[in-house]
Amino acid sequence: MQGRSSQKKLKEEGTKPDELAAAIKKHKRTVRRWLAGTNPPKQKDLEAVARVLNCKPQDFDPFFADKGLGEVSIQAHVSVASHNAYELMRWRYGVSQKQIMELAPVLFAIVAGHALKVPDQDDEIARLAFDNRLTDPRLQGGHNEARASKLRKCFGLETSDPGVETSRNLFSEAMRRLPSQIEDYVDTRWFVGAAAEEVPGAAGYVSDTELVSALSGGDLKLAG
Repeated sequence: MQGRSSQKKLKEEGTKPDELAAAIKKHKRTVRRWLAGTNPPKQKDLEAVARVLNCKPQDFDPFFADKGLGEVSIQAHVSVASHNAYELMRWRYGVSQKQIMELAPVLFAIVAGHALKVPDQDDEIARLAFDNRLTDPRLQGGHNEARASKLRKCFGLETSDPGVETSRNLFSEAMRRLPSQIEDYVDTRWFVGAAAEEVPGAAGYVSDTELVSALSGGDLKLAG
């Protein structure tokens, strides 16, 4: 909880820290740590505090993700890289994790749609290469990726014979291609990506080049 706002609310309600602890059935030391900001309360505890003090959890934590009418609560474990990306976006754009998660299905669908277009894009590049008497730039396994696109398998399909052909993760490939016009903002040079049929993470994906450059002393590779 934010120390000043919580102390102010306690004073407004005429409630002492020890009385708050008793009301929500928590140890006095636990509540004092919350008020000092050294040990933030869990979501259910923050809700309990808000009920006792006749206020909203957001009065203490502006990024509190509540469950209102027509909403559901979800929980997920994410990689360290993804967690760091959430924090970067909070600092840079002033958005909460809840706001990002609310948009996640839309953004995922957009990238997935681009992923399914990767084989078509490669076919067009191959056609242009042929017209200009250049070598076909496509990787072996293109037919497998075309099949993945037809089946709407945005993460691609594993090849049946890895010794002969390769098969990319179409979603990872789309994530590499899409930021080509916004390199001043995001960087995919060290993006790890994922194998076919696996879910890509955020490792190596620099979601804010300017801010990460400042934090890493200009070494974006280290930051990624």
